[in-house]
Amino acid sequence: MHGLDGLDEITLTAKTRVAEAHQGSVWTFEIAPDDFGVDYASLESVRSDDAETSARMIRDVLDGARRDEAHTIIALNAAAAPYVGGMAGDLREAMSMAETSIESGARQARRIGKGNERMNASPDFLREIIKSKRSRLDAAKSALPLEELRPLALNARGGAQPHVLRDALRREGRVNIIAEIKRASPSKGVIREDTDTAEIAAEYEAGGAAAISVLTEEDRFLGSLDDLRAARAAV
Repeated sequence: MHGLDGLDEITLTAKTRVAEAHQGSVWTFEIAPDDFGVDYASLESVRSDDAETSARMIRDVLDGARRDEAHTIIALNAAAAPYVGGMAGDLREAMSMAETSIESGARQARRIGKGNERMNASPDFLREIIKSKRSRLDAAKSALPLEELRPLALNARGGAQPHVLRDALRREGRVNIIAEIKRASPSKGVIREDTDTAEIAAEYEAGGAAAISVLTEEDRFLGSLDDLRAARAAV
């Protein structure tokens, strides 16, 4: 395909000529911006003289920083994929899918950016987690002295097989994956509001996970030992 204005992709300033090959036949036709539900527009604001400027422009669109002609022409060309792939019934629907995808990615980028700002603002991030965990451990030790905890731990290990994780990760003839259950992260925030640890663990097992990791840190990952117990009981 190429724009009748000389652009080597779908354009905004003119119609675009398309050649489609299917089952040994080729036919040509033209599409226009209004087929996608957008207006004709000038491309002066998206012209660039070097690859670095073009790359920055694309990043700005994908990050949600630009909503001008640069955004529109990127969405136009992205819309071709779901249309050609049969995921959209017409070009307007394909355009809507492309817009939704770009906006979803921009929201994700903003969330990650805010998370990185929080993490970068605290150079002692890991130390803060360790400090908080030590405080919780001290409180737990006060509530349940070590001499009382030891027999409970030994009893919990009763019947357990040694080296189960090692053996699971060494199984041959397959890709051995450790699947992770995590309610939240410092960079992303809450990952899933309705996290059902037992259900997720069962799905991981059914999907062939070799092992399951459960985040139990309370303050920044919003986990708990109850999550670990629920996952263990489910699998």
